[in-house]
Amino acid sequence: MSLSHETMLELMALADGELQGEAKDRVENLAARDEEARRVLESMRSTQVRTWLNDAVAQQARTADGIADAVMERIEADPAPMSRASQRRVRRIAVAQVVVTSAFAIAAAVAIYLRSSGHAAGRAPVASVHVPNGVTMASSVEVEEIDSLANVSIFEIPAATPTRPSTVVVWIDDEAGEK
Repeated sequence: MSLSHETMLELMALADGELQGEAKDRVENLAARDEEARRVLESMRSTQVRTWLNDAVAQQARTADGIADAVMERIEADPAPMSRASQRRVRRIAVAQVVVTSAFAIAAAVAIYLRSSGHAAGRAPVASVHVPNGVTMASSVEVEEIDSLANVSIFEIPAATPTRPSTVVVWIDDEAGEK
């Protein structure tokens, strides 16, 4: 064969439909002009070559799978014996896994207990607050609307000096009962 390696690769690419544009035109022109290139291209496009190539690739795949299967069978049939140090290491890892898992389980149980104890479901805990001396019920605060079923109290905390404004506190108590 007088065709170069590069030309053969180009003919293979054309036969496989991988060439486009200028490269495709150039290789097709070569096959039209050169008898040897035309015969190589025709043989690459023939069904015999494609069938042979597909069979060869499938056989290689079966061989590779067979080797992998044989290796796995051998490993499963003859496990390597563990040294005493490896056995101790495996036992230590298993014990550590049990300890860590138990610690997480205990922590989760404590968190659930603390979260659910002493508080009504769905309600946040409220700190106890008493009204300090000097705080009076507001007498001059106007409230347009309060949309709540809870007890609402409004307190006015007078300023330390007459030039500063007083502070108004709106207290919403969602506990039922007397104020």
